[in-house]
Amino acid sequence: MLLDDSVRPAAVPSVPVTSSLVQISLADELTPAILEKAALPVDFAVDDKVRRRVAECHEYTTLAMGDGRAVYGTTTGFGPLVAFPGRAEYADQCDNAINHLIAGHGEDLSPAVARAALTARLWSLCQGRSGVSP
Repeated sequence: MLLDDSVRPAAVPSVPVTSSLVQISLADELTPAILEKAALPVDFAVDDKVRRRVAECHEYTTLAMGDGRAVYGTTTGFGPLVAFPGRAEYADQCDNAINHLIAGHGEDLSPAVARAALTARLWSLCQGRSGVSP
C-alpha cells in the first residue's frame, strides 16, 4: 500500500485499517474510472510483467550511461537546459530534477486530485520507459 495512516496528513480523514481497499493494477490501461477510484486510499498491484519492463529499461539506461551516451535528465539538464550536462553526483541531479519541476499552482490540490495525479505518475513510471530503478 502506498498511502497509509502513518503518512496521511492530519487534515485528511482517516480510513479505518479494517476497511477493504480498492486494488488498482498498474498493468492495466489507465482510465478516468481508475483515477476516480484513486480518490481514496488504494492498494496498487505490480505484477511480474510490470516489474520486468521497469527493470529492463533501468538496465538499458544504466548501460547507455556506462557507454557515455547522453540520457535525458540523467546525464543532461532538463527542459531548455537539455543541451547542458547534468550534475556529476546522482543525488545532486535528483535535486536538479525536483527544482526543475517546482511550480506554483495556487491553493493546495484536494487529496482526491493529488492522489489521482500520483496514480497517473506511478502508472507512467510502470510503463518501463523512464529508466527509473525498480
